[in-house]
Amino acid sequence: MKSVSLLRRLHNDKRWTGFSLLFGLVAVASSEGANVVDTRVYEFFHDTYRAPYLDRAMETATRLGDRQTLLASSLLLATYGGKREHETAKLLTASLIGSQLVVAGGKFITNRSRPDGRLSPRSNSSFPSGHAAGAFATAAIVANRYHIAPPILYGGASIVALSRIYLGRHFPSDVITGALIGYVGSKLVVRFQERILRMKFSRNVEIYLTTPPFFISLQETD
Repeated sequence: MKSVSLLRRLHNDKRWTGFSLLFGLVAVASSEGANVVDTRVYEFFHDTYRAPYLDRAMETATRLGDRQTLLASSLLLATYGGKREHETAKLLTASLIGSQLVVAGGKFITNRSRPDGRLSPRSNSSFPSGHAAGAFATAAIVANRYHIAPPILYGGASIVALSRIYLGRHFPSDVITGALIGYVGSKLVVRFQERILRMKFSRNVEIYLTTPPFFISLQETD
């Protein structure tokens, strides 16, 4: 009876909904039938229509979703903004680092090949997408802190995710899972934001987070 009661509480707790979707998607994506569908959807977005102007737009979207770009934006908020911007930067950095750690673990475990056929080390395999995770993590934090219209923020994040399929770097399930990781991670950060905002980083940590070696290490996975 206790186990049933626990399951009911977990089912009714919205914090666990994202995790349920995430683990469910990983399980489905690993099946043979899902891979066939994944490939067909990938071919639709990647091969149906291509044009030079669209190539440039998608490359720009991908660069905007780079971890270096997102963390640099967080650094600018912390450096030149007020108290609210400084707090936002701390929450955003926590979400980005947390989501990228999950992404890195997923890449190492799955070791999925890239759809474009390029050889990548295990630490930079296809599943899940780091760009999608970062874009949706950022959208979720900004939407919560500044109440900007969610369709605008999540629409922009979706374009970043779609660019990864268009450019041949990810399958659809890669970006969907990455988006869920970023979104759920940010929701957890918001849930525990009071504790996170009370945390004090040492000067050594702050210096490390803003130096080129840190950004270069993040660039290794996408």
